[in-house]
Amino acid sequence: MKLDAPENMRYFIATLYSCFLQVFLEYSDTSSCSNARNALNGRKFGGNTVNASYYPEDKYHNGDYGF
Repeated sequence: MKLDAPENMRYFIATLYSCFLQVFLEYSDTSSCSNARNALNGRKFGGNTVNASYYPEDKYHNGDYGF
């Protein structure tokens, strides 16, 4: 499913469910963030499926990495 990035969103979290690894990626603009999220979501890496979703910048900057 293709989703556009929320306004001013520059971060998204990519989670590999089998090993529950969180990866945060930062982009300089919302278009790049949206394109990367749409390209990675649902892909498989080493048998693990990526669930890429947007993450609030304020939570990221405050060190709140929980769901």
